Amino acid sequence: MGSQQSLHQNYGVDSRLDTPGGLPNRKRKRETSEDVTTKSHMDEEERTPGMHGDNVEKEENLSTPSSSLSESRDCVIRPQGRKRRRLSSRSLPPVFSRLWEVLNDRTAFWFSKYCFLNFLEMATARAKRTDFDSEDDVRNSIITMLDYFQKQDLDILRRGWSALSIVVGCPQRPGQLPARESGLEEDAAIISMVMQQCSDNDMIQLLGCRALRVLVCGGDRSQNASESESNDWKALHQAGVLSALINAIRFCTEERTVQGLCVSFVAMLIKEVGEPVKQDLLHNGGVAIILQACRHWQRDAGVLHTLLCVLYQLTTRSTRQSLIDNGAITLLSCCINVHWDNKEIVELILGTMNQLSIASETIFAGQSLVPKILTLLEKYPDNETVQFFGMVLLRAAGRSDPIPLQLAAKQVVAAFKSFPDTNGVLFFSCALIWQLLQFHNNDQNEALSLLSSNGALDLVIDAVHRHNDVYGLGAVAHLILTYAWENRPMENEAATQAFGGSEDVVKLISGLEDDDFVANNGNDDNN
Repeated sequence: MGSQQSLHQNYGVDSRLDTPGGLPNRKRKRETSEDVTTKSHMDEEERTPGMHGDNVEKEENLSTPSSSLSESRDCVIRPQGRKRRRLSSRSLPPVFSRLWEVLNDRTAFWFSKYCFLNFLEMATARAKRTDFDSEDDVRNSIITMLDYFQKQDLDILRRGWSALSIVVGCPQRPGQLPARESGLEEDAAIISMVMQQCSDNDMIQLLGCRALRVLVCGGDRSQNASESESNDWKALHQAGVLSALINAIRFCTEERTVQGLCVSFVAMLIKEVGEPVKQDLLHNGGVAIILQACRHWQRDAGVLHTLLCVLYQLTTRSTRQSLIDNGAITLLSCCINVHWDNKEIVELILGTMNQLSIASETIFAGQSLVPKILTLLEKYPDNETVQFFGMVLLRAAGRSDPIPLQLAAKQVVAAFKSFPDTNGVLFFSCALIWQLLQFHNNDQNEALSLLSSNGALDLVIDAVHRHNDVYGLGAVAHLILTYAWENRPMENEAATQAFGGSEDVVKLISGLEDDDFVANNGNDDNN
């Protein structure tokens, strides 16, 4: 008995594991360290479940969850060449980590998976006990294993998160969710509950986002049918994933990966589910949280781009006013100053501002937006999106702030020449010319003289001749040409040559008067 205790103290060998087959202990000569290592490996090979067909009974005993952790407390794993030590159940996960680092074959993966599943069963049983007092240790162990396994095995993902929900103390639902063939809704509900319960744990938030991505985009899920994908996102929404994502965006402010994943999921939920997601964002304060995230990540182009995609999706009628009330205009104006050279971000900002401008004619008052837009128009002369939204926003901002006549006339002429066949650019360029003529209407007809000398009026005539089928273009051109004809400065050679002696222009004006759009909208100064 003394030699057994000595062996136990020196080498960490349990008396139960040292006597395979249940044979009684007996005295024997002291063995060398090399002999103990060789013999222990031979003994472990005989006891390893699933490796030999004659150990079925032992495998069944190992796979049965124990009522307490005392029976597995002295489990010994001795990799050859490593220092042997006695291991407890709390140190099992680091051992598994060592296994897959040292043994990179398929056998090591399945053995590690087998051990982890048994650990989950023991951890779940222990967490259900009233005297459970080591939540952090078990939780961190499960997190470590999920970080490795959940990307490769969907079964471990589901069982691991289910065990984690019990360990962290999530309230158990009295009834199950509506059954689906894939179980996606139930799995997502468990993950979202754990994420909300541990909102201050960045690692759980990251693993939760990755687990949701595996559930929706995993290899065992069909990605061919758009209807199936849409149903998957609806199941995520019904499982309460949106609240977990918003919490993660709110609390994990310094975790760039978590922010990017969560915002991407919110964007996909809005795209696939639509209005119900927007209403939930209104009710749970999600709009303000997303805007706050934009302010925090204002200088990070990657995260900001994804956040701006969400803002653009929220510019519809139901959520537009909430964005305005939470300072979206000021935020977008500041983002322009930071990302002048990022074409994608500039396009998103201008598109979002265009949608918000529908709410009010004076929405951009005091934002100093006119010089910024003129700078963008000059910086991106060949970008159709920037030119289109720039003309729209220049008109909207010009209702409350003065527009520099010379700079605006220069950009209008450049837009006409760069996009002579783009209907949207032509229409809003003509609309901007009409606005300039109205706002700079003085005794000297400064605007008319400048526009006619720059060739803008000739471009209007050419645009109407080539695109007379564009709805609304004829009405705006009629207003411009009529005003120019009635106020033509006889001493100005360019204007006189363009309008004074041209019968084509007179016929064009007369023909435009019969246009239905002109008859209905010709007297509206805002058209």
